[in-house]
Amino acid sequence: MILTARTRRALWLFGVAAVLWLADIFFPGLIWLTHSVLRENPVRFAHVEVVIPRGWAVLKSDFGIVASKHECITTFCSESPSEKGAGFGISWDPRLTKLKAVSQGADIRLMEKDGLRQTGRPLFKGASGDIECLEGIRDRPREAQSHCYFQSDLDASFAGDPDDLPVFYEAVKSARPY
Repeated sequence: MILTARTRRALWLFGVAAVLWLADIFFPGLIWLTHSVLRENPVRFAHVEVVIPRGWAVLKSDFGIVASKHECITTFCSESPSEKGAGFGISWDPRLTKLKAVSQGADIRLMEKDGLRQTGRPLFKGASGDIECLEGIRDRPREAQSHCYFQSDLDASFAGDPDDLPVFYEAVKSARPY
């Protein structure tokens, strides 16, 4: 079968439209892939470095980082982290050491208000010293929150699927001044 110039042009335009449509649908996945491949590890901000797994997207500023995991790679998914993924932040502020006692009390009250039952106070050694965390979990909808307090001027918070808590704790343990 011989194709006319008009038919070839129509097929070419259809192909371009199909590629653009697919790129639009999978845009979140393309962004995630680009960020995962091109991002350096450990991630550095302010005077701190932290190791974040490659599957997590990272935004950073002068005072902190935010990492998020979102299993959806198309535009048809919900954007709510509590439904599909998890997120955490690590920040640096020299004033944090003075505010820790106040912050811990406020975090306990907020977790109770959100309907989270306190599941423990994990305490572990990290690259920057002792770290104490306040952790709470809710069954419906399934969600976990954790807030970690460092001996240094770092602060870390997590919200999302309880299965992602170990990833958060590994990142928290790796946070250290550079």
